[in-house]
Amino acid sequence: IAEIAVMMVTTVLVTLVMILIWQINIFIVLVFSLLFLGVELLFFSSVLRNIVDGSWIVLVFAAIAFMVMFIWNYGSKLKYETEVRQKLSMDIMNELGPSLGTIRAPGIGLLYTELVRGVPAIFGQFLTTLPAIHSMIIFVCIKYVPVPVVPQNERFLFRRVCPKSYHIFRCIA
Repeated sequence: IAEIAVMMVTTVLVTLVMILIWQINIFIVLVFSLLFLGVELLFFSSVLRNIVDGSWIVLVFAAIAFMVMFIWNYGSKLKYETEVRQKLSMDIMNELGPSLGTIRAPGIGLLYTELVRGVPAIFGQFLTTLPAIHSMIIFVCIKYVPVPVVPQNERFLFRRVCPKSYHIFRCIA
């Protein structure tokens, strides 16, 4: 079932590429789609009778995997939107001063965040919960770009987040 479903999805996607990107004559696209989808639907109909003989187990596993991936994707989007909404304002950071209202211990602290701008809300949690933080804080953000090669000088972008005396930076990789 899975193989035939992949074949049908591939045929539909190739049809879309033929229409939108290659801009082939619609008659040729229709002939291609009807020919391939007709054969694939014939195979698919012959496999459907095997569902009661045990193929339903594969469909259940596929549905579970789909649900896990869907929930993971939904949770990731929700997490990012929450980070954007709840980021700390620079006014709060400026009120705390360079010591950030806590003891600054020697070392470098790395905090992973999806934010490209602003201070993540989790940093506020660190300031209120931990007795001390590192003297240098770097917010690390990893972004994926749709190009095969990123120039060497653009792979890591470092910027200051707060005034110089705060020693807080952002690294976008």
